[in-house]
Amino acid sequence: MLINLTDVFTSEGKERKESFIYEPDCFSYMGSDYRICDKSPVEISFFNLENGKVLMKDREVKVIDVEEAMAKCRESSAKQWKSIN
Repeated sequence: MLINLTDVFTSEGKERKESFIYEPDCFSYMGSDYRICDKSPVEISFFNLENGKVLMKDREVKVIDVEEAMAKCRESSAKQWKSIN
């Protein structure tokens, strides 16, 4: 399923709601199969949060320093692992 969200991302305050039903009877994850028991519709809302401000462009986040955030995550993770072991 593909949803064109160009109208949402280019208009301030724009919202778009979509509803769909997942068609397959099961899905597989990490070598296990899971049966779909209920096929009720899933509703998703897409909206422009930042009033036209670009949050991501060409798959690159524009509102935070990704390298700095990842460095902090790695540092925190290393401390956490040391406290566990």
